Amino acid sequence: MYCRNFYAPFSEVLRIALLVISIGSASTAMAASPSELAREAEALARQGNMTEAMERMQEAADALWGLQQFKIVETTLLIDGEPQQTAILRSGEALTISALLAGFSYEGSDDNLSVSFAVDVDIRHANGRVLASMQDFASVSQTVSGRVAEFSIEMNLTTPALLDGDYEAAFTLRDLASGQAAQFVQGFSIKGILGTMPQQGN
Repeated sequence: MYCRNFYAPFSEVLRIALLVISIGSASTAMAASPSELAREAEALARQGNMTEAMERMQEAADALWGLQQFKIVETTLLIDGEPQQTAILRSGEALTISALLAGFSYEGSDDNLSVSFAVDVDIRHANGRVLASMQDFASVSQTVSGRVAEFSIEMNLTTPALLDGDYEAAFTLRDLASGQAAQFVQGFSIKGILGTMPQQGN
């Protein structure tokens, strides 16, 4: 698996927009919630203390970010780099999927942030029977210049020796910084064998 640089900057404009939303919403959360921090930032700005106001706004944005849950926004099946609806492969060919992630956490300091993910996968028959399991079959870690709203990874899974039929690849993506995980399933069909790979029962 490798990472493409598809991440989108979490811009200052977006930070301010999120804070405005927080200010306008009713706060029932505990102390130091994003909305409370945003109100503190507004009060400091009205007092003319812009340095502390901006610091408090940053704290509010960080707190808001921390409320997110790690999730897979969307997945795209790729064949020869082009999006496809279905995957019909020969046994031994690679199943390629792009996954757009959000709600992940960071490691490191603000001037040296990084994101890290690991992927587990189960190969299942269409009837749900697990044929193969691979933990940590792929991983990615990348330094980013600042907080990003989304991060895209591309996974390449070489299909094992399988008889013709319908199968599923069940992926579990783990955000190593937060310990959270998210799952998705990609169906595929096998028709034929790549090269001289011997065919095995499923």
